[in-house]
Amino acid sequence: MIESPLLEKMTGYIGGRWTENEQGNTFDVYNPATGEVIAKVASMPESEVKAAVNAGKSALRLTNPYSIETRRKWLEDIRDALRANKEEVGRILCLEHGKPLNEAQGEVDYA
Repeated sequence: MIESPLLEKMTGYIGGRWTENEQGNTFDVYNPATGEVIAKVASMPESEVKAAVNAGKSALRLTNPYSIETRRKWLEDIRDALRANKEEVGRILCLEHGKPLNEAQGEVDYA
């Protein structure tokens, strides 16, 4: 199984909170290069997928009261967090997608 400080939870994130799925079902994530199971993540039922979509739609509506400067700061903070964790994010992408490590780390710069 993959070990990473960036992957503390393998559950769903809906409406600003981490949530286990209703039935406790999971599915395996495989390293395509080795076939090894690297993670078990929550398999959300339709009701929770719909709840996540609705939460996302609500979040989009919430951005209107925030200034462009505030929203820009949020994006800059995400950029900075990705850059600060470039090697680890790249390693995770490499394991999950089978990309070469340099290319996976390049995805961070691209993002």
